[in-house]
Amino acid sequence: MVIYLSNRELGWYCKVMFLKKISILSMAFMISACVGSNNEDVLQSAIQPQTELNSAAVTPNAEVSPFKVGSISQIKPNVPKQPNIAFASDEPTVNQLQEIEPEPLLPPPPPPRVKKTYLINGLGSSVGAIGYGFTNLAKKIPGATLHNYTSFVESSTLIRTKVSKQIQAAYKADPTVEINLIGISFGANIVTWIAEELHRKDIPINYLATLEGPAMSRIHENVRLADNFSCTGLSCFRTSSRLSWGNKETEFSKFKIKAGHIDLADHPQVHNRVLYQINRPPEGFEIPQLSAQ
Repeated sequence: MVIYLSNRELGWYCKVMFLKKISILSMAFMISACVGSNNEDVLQSAIQPQTELNSAAVTPNAEVSPFKVGSISQIKPNVPKQPNIAFASDEPTVNQLQEIEPEPLLPPPPPPRVKKTYLINGLGSSVGAIGYGFTNLAKKIPGATLHNYTSFVESSTLIRTKVSKQIQAAYKADPTVEINLIGISFGANIVTWIAEELHRKDIPINYLATLEGPAMSRIHENVRLADNFSCTGLSCFRTSSRLSWGNKETEFSKFKIKAGHIDLADHPQVHNRVLYQINRPPEGFEIPQLSAQ
């Protein structure tokens, strides 16, 4: 069948067919382009090594294109876990323990010191105006025993015998007891006689202090510390005790004080020295402000 068209109808027909042809070609081209791009992306994602994908830097906030189906942009980022790092143990090893020097142990505290201190005053010391010096000194020494007297017989017999027996009983009960003997004037004679008697009985004396004794016995090896105090006034005897022959055990010091015979017993330098020596441990310390002559 033959259709005859006019020139006008033929022109319209050609325009329509031309537009349809262009539309079909365009659609075919776009479809082929999309399919080609998808196949290429899928092929590349299959060929690319897995290690490369894992090592690729993926930015969490990067925009993902919705048109790239199957591309690398759709793979979830594989954030590597924190590596397990093995830290050294805080506990020292056996070698380290061998290298560590042990801290020195503190010495044990010294045992409590038991002290027996006897002060024998001078002749006529029962009178307050004479015996006040040793009365004040005895108040500074805890547990001290002070003997004041009036007559010569009382001091040389009763007091001397009483003190000697008390010391022997104390030493028998506790051999670590520290005996301290302090005497002035005729009392200084008495304490040296007692110390000599204790020497014959092998009883040690921690400290012996003599002040202005007119007739004192020598000091023997049983005395650990000994001090002699003399004064320079007109009423002073200016005498000094002495060590026995060959005595190299006793630490002996002599002091001269500017004072009178009676007030020497109350002099602050004498008090300070006596208190220091009584409390001085066997190791010894620096001698205080009073210098020996």
